[in-house]
Amino acid sequence: MADYTAYELGNILRRLEKKVDAALCCCESLELKNLGLGVPIYVGRFKNHLKIRSLVAGTNMNITYDNNTITFDSLAGGFTCSDLNSCFTSNLPEGSNLYYTNARVLSYMTGQNISIFTNDSGYITAASLPTVGTWGALNYPTWVSGTPFVKMTAAGTFALDTNTYLTTAVTSVGTTGLISGGPITTTGTITTSMNTNKLVGRSTVGTGIMEEITVGTGLSLSAGALSNSSPFTTPLTTKGDIYVRNTTVDTRLPVGLDTQILLADSTATTGLKWGTNTAATPLGYYGAFQDLTNQTAAVINTGYPMLLGVTDLTNGVTVVSGSRVTIANTGIYNIQWSGQFTNPTAAEHDVTIWLRKNGVDVPGSAGIVLVPKKHGSFDGHTLPSWNFLLDVVAGDYYEFVWSTENISVYMSFTPAGSPPPSTASVVLTVTQQSGIMAGTGITAINSLTGASQTLSSTDLTITSAVSTHSFVIANNAVTDAKLRQSAGLSLVGRSTNSTGDVADITASTANQALRLNPAGTALAFSTAPLSVLISNHNTTAVLSSTNYIQITGAVSAVAVASIGSRQTAFPIGATAQNMYIKTNTAQPATGSLVISLTIATTPSALSITIAAGSALGTFSNILSAVTIAAGNLLTYEIKNNATSTSATVVTISTCFY
Repeated sequence: MADYTAYELGNILRRLEKKVDAALCCCESLELKNLGLGVPIYVGRFKNHLKIRSLVAGTNMNITYDNNTITFDSLAGGFTCSDLNSCFTSNLPEGSNLYYTNARVLSYMTGQNISIFTNDSGYITAASLPTVGTWGALNYPTWVSGTPFVKMTAAGTFALDTNTYLTTAVTSVGTTGLISGGPITTTGTITTSMNTNKLVGRSTVGTGIMEEITVGTGLSLSAGALSNSSPFTTPLTTKGDIYVRNTTVDTRLPVGLDTQILLADSTATTGLKWGTNTAATPLGYYGAFQDLTNQTAAVINTGYPMLLGVTDLTNGVTVVSGSRVTIANTGIYNIQWSGQFTNPTAAEHDVTIWLRKNGVDVPGSAGIVLVPKKHGSFDGHTLPSWNFLLDVVAGDYYEFVWSTENISVYMSFTPAGSPPPSTASVVLTVTQQSGIMAGTGITAINSLTGASQTLSSTDLTITSAVSTHSFVIANNAVTDAKLRQSAGLSLVGRSTNSTGDVADITASTANQALRLNPAGTALAFSTAPLSVLISNHNTTAVLSSTNYIQITGAVSAVAVASIGSRQTAFPIGATAQNMYIKTNTAQPATGSLVISLTIATTPSALSITIAAGSALGTFSNILSAVTIAAGNLLTYEIKNNATSTSATVVTISTCFY
């Protein structure tokens, strides 16, 4: 037997009662019968009595009754029909009629996945329900038409599932956004399509679909979001600046002066600085030269400078005009040469070699060399070499000159053979003597003739006494261009109260002025005094009428002004200090006079006390400093502690920085 609700059973009984009454009243011969396949309620008839089965409360049900009413309640609540007749209806809600002709009562029959309806066969079915398993006594939701699924939300609890699900096989997928080439089918391909300067990723915070990220000057991550704004801002401003780092941030090292080098310095802010190299400079100038050609003489006994066509090494020593070894710096030098002479004749011949300085042959420098004769098929060869130690003045040039008594003798170049390399016709080297360098430079000219010692300078005053030469910067000789460079927006000077090297004193913000601090120990750019608050009134006549003076104490014939109506709102943040007061009468001996800069209604530390009995004069407080915030209400409070009229205050002034 199917389970029924209290409402359904109540309707069944009401209809059954009416059918029975009608049968008894209208026709004694009528007999009740059960229709359908449900559990029969009617049992039979005994004389004029109808036998009907008792109603028993089932699970979670409770049945109560009185003379006219049978009440069905569920243990969790239910409904009550106070009058069976009042609950009667010909058409039950949301269902079909239970009433049927000939006093027959339709059986109410339910089952899984069935509909409730009435027909001539006496069956009742309900609207179709979806298959969701065995419901039993579970808490299931009220049905909503068109909702195909029910989902379990907790143990024993169900809810309608309003999601939309695919009910057929997917055969094609459209493409949008970063994917192109669709629709995608079982045989299709997927290709990506992107704009120029884009990256695939996700710039938005949180998990989600891929996005195109525009590539800008850089990518940065901030608060979990990726953007194309570059976090890099260069601190460099001037040609030659160097990008460096101090202990916390990247910064610039301004370009140094010409000829300065970059030095490591742990005391510098960035660990680097421009300066002069104090390391020992490698000593000595030098040059190495050779020639790779045959050199011949057109005329016997005629001097020919040895040619030097190849420069191997050079530092302050060069070859000019093919043969002139020119030395750029004064000093002591060693010059050495060697030459490969060849004699293709059957007789021995002499060649002569000598030194020429600045176009003039050096006396005593010539040497004579005998070149061997030819032996069989082999020419005669000789390789003479010697050196000179020279006292050189900057700009001197030297040449080695040769001559021969037979023009068949020549200086020969021999190409590389097997195994020897090539042979140069001439080799010449020049080296400054490091052991004698202490005598180079200015001191080296002391041994020269007077004509060679001419010194001149537009910036220096030069004086000489025998072997001592003094150089002094002439008055007003140093021009702006010859001063060292300084940083932008700066002055060159000494910021501390001591003697030492000058440095840049730099302004950093607008409206700064160069000023000495109150202690007189440091010079720096700082914000200039913003204003000077001055009172130019006396205490007995006008002081109380100003808009920033408060008078208290025993002041004769003066009405004390309210401090609230005498205040001035200061427009910006500043530091108040250096307070001065001038009086033109003495303070009575019975008490002092106290003048204070008051912020709001509170006297500050910037105050002056004129002692009792003080003569007229100027009084100051330059040690105290008070911080003023923008919008602070300021006034001067003058308190007379004497029993008579105070000293006359002529002026009060305070500097605000």
